[in-house]
Amino acid sequence: MSIKTIENQLVNVLNAAKDLEGEVLAPMLIEACPEDFERRDLLSSVGSVWVHFSGKNSQDPEGFSTVQEQSYSFDVHVFTRNLRPGYHATKGDEDGNAYDVMDTIESVLSGYVAATGLKPMYHKESKLVQSRDGVWQYGMRFITKGMFFKPATDTVLGISTKITFESTGRTFTIPPTEE
Repeated sequence: MSIKTIENQLVNVLNAAKDLEGEVLAPMLIEACPEDFERRDLLSSVGSVWVHFSGKNSQDPEGFSTVQEQSYSFDVHVFTRNLRPGYHATKGDEDGNAYDVMDTIESVLSGYVAATGLKPMYHKESKLVQSRDGVWQYGMRFITKGMFFKPATDTVLGISTKITFESTGRTFTIPPTEE
């Protein structure tokens, strides 16, 4: 499964949770992180949730094995104008407060299986990124793990000539080079 697909699924599941989790996420704009992360004008008036891939780590294979466990990290950035419910609320007492939004996101994404072959996601950490111009920004990190299998290869004199990707079954043949 591609990183882009997993990221889109996380956005979709959070948007679907707007209906299931009551009022907490309903007013929030939830989307994949925009290319220009610093553009504050992209935030909704109540708050926004941005999801993005933040990295991948692979364990060293053992011996001649081509199997590796990989950890995928996804960050969820929460932008709100209210830190806690009922305190300096800009639009109602409960809309878009950071604490309730983060609790709800953790509840929705913890245990979520983004794709076949991946382990359930777990929450790694949450932290304040910054508070600027009346907007609180928190970062939340979620991790999922899966196994990477090196594609099967055919070789001629130790040089790979055909690569078959197990996930799609597609095969690519590398033409021999002339010397």
